[in-house]
Amino acid sequence: GLKFGPTTFKGAASFDLSGAKPALNANIEADQLPINILMGKEANAKSSGGSSGGAASAAQGGSPWTRDAINTDGLRALNADVKLKAGVLSYDNTVLRNASVDVSLKDGVLQMRNIRGDMDKGALQGNITVSAKQPRAPIDLTADIALVNATMASATKALLGRSSQRMQGDLAFKMDEQSS
Repeated sequence: GLKFGPTTFKGAASFDLSGAKPALNANIEADQLPINILMGKEANAKSSGGSSGGAASAAQGGSPWTRDAINTDGLRALNADVKLKAGVLSYDNTVLRNASVDVSLKDGVLQMRNIRGDMDKGALQGNITVSAKQPRAPIDLTADIALVNATMASATKALLGRSSQRMQGDLAFKMDEQSS
């Protein structure tokens, strides 16, 4: 397998350079995907003291989000079809076990379909689409996510920043937003 940071990847991939855009086709399994580490989030905070740069500027005022423009050029740079499985997928305190997703990227439209995984004694499932067809244009985000039969400690921690041990049940949301 291929090792990148703390993650070991295995599977098959092909890269086609003969079309108008490069095209990636892959079927990949990973033992773990710590998204924040692979994106350099922890490294940015340590090296910059949280005072400069994209991810670091998002942390000003205690918010995990930034008001800075998002560069979407990468979404139009190539096309891809990827089937991904991970034993553990994590971002900060949110952990998804036995995770899988089918990812398609074509002409600036990123589709994450059949998102599945075990979360907090329940199951997460859903679909997300991010569309950035034109540079400097608003981004469209559509999400349909459900957390089924779960205690809500992890879900409320991920969504609200604090955990609620008293909630249990199903959580579902649909969202269709456009940035400005």
